[in-house]
Amino acid sequence: MTTLSLIKLPNATQWSNELKKWLKGIPNEYDVPILWDLFLQKLKIKAKDIQQTNALNELHKLRMKELEIKPYIKKFEELAEQARLTATNPDATYLFLKGLNTSVRLNIMKKPIYSYRMARAYALDDVLITQMALYLIRSQTPTPPKEQEIPKPEINKRPQAEDYMDEPLTKQTKIAQLTTNTNFPVETFESR
Repeated sequence: MTTLSLIKLPNATQWSNELKKWLKGIPNEYDVPILWDLFLQKLKIKAKDIQQTNALNELHKLRMKELEIKPYIKKFEELAEQARLTATNPDATYLFLKGLNTSVRLNIMKKPIYSYRMARAYALDDVLITQMALYLIRSQTPTPPKEQEIPKPEINKRPQAEDYMDEPLTKQTKIAQLTTNTNFPVETFESR
């Protein structure tokens, strides 16, 4: 069993097979630490290549959701760094524009774009303007008026003394009024 047999990545299988052939071609007397250093160096290079390829594949699939530009930019920049794409690389600009939603992409494609940073600034600006316009439209849309409750007059209520007074009743008067209720509906009493 060799160290290469432990590598189970599908992208590394061909590279692993080539390296096994190369190692079999080396006589045993040359099995020295420098050979392991060379192996580790090639392994690190291959791992970076695989990481870069995976990041590029994810960049091709990355899409902006609705008007959520900031999470899209954050994820794009993380993947672009893993893929070793610089801001001046035309592929970075192309992949960024490709992932934008259609309305934002169409709006910013009308302007001259020379780099990723310029495309990002235009996209942020366009989304901010769109969000502000949507906010203004929503805030200006009239809401249906709430139905006001019309107070219903109480039927068969006899007027009380406080209805005819300019000043509020005193505490003693209110207590007396509560204990002696003279406000019975007329229907309760039957005439004899």
